Amino acid sequence: MLMDAVSHDQVRCPNCRALQDSSDQCRRCRRDLRLLRAACSTHQQHRRNRILHLEAGELEIALGHALRCHDLHPGPDSLRLLSLCALARQEWQTALELVVMADR
Repeated sequence: MLMDAVSHDQVRCPNCRALQDSSDQCRRCRRDLRLLRAACSTHQQHRRNRILHLEAGELEIALGHALRCHDLHPGPDSLRLLSLCALARQEWQTALELVVMADR
């Protein structure tokens, strides 16, 4: 997993696993966390854009944003985002498979 954000204001250092408020440097090991923060920000941006494009009926663009979210932070949440895109595209079987994968 490329990201390890606990919330918008907290991250877990990928090096020493310290949980801390979002900052440019880990409080424990002094690792540079700017790339992690950028990945978190990019993920949130793609997540918001996916919603906006789904609402606008721009399904291919929404799918692109959902795929990018999955690239940045794969897991149940990203699989559910992809499932919603599949539902909007009337790809029923794909949507069902993604939800089943997310619930494992």
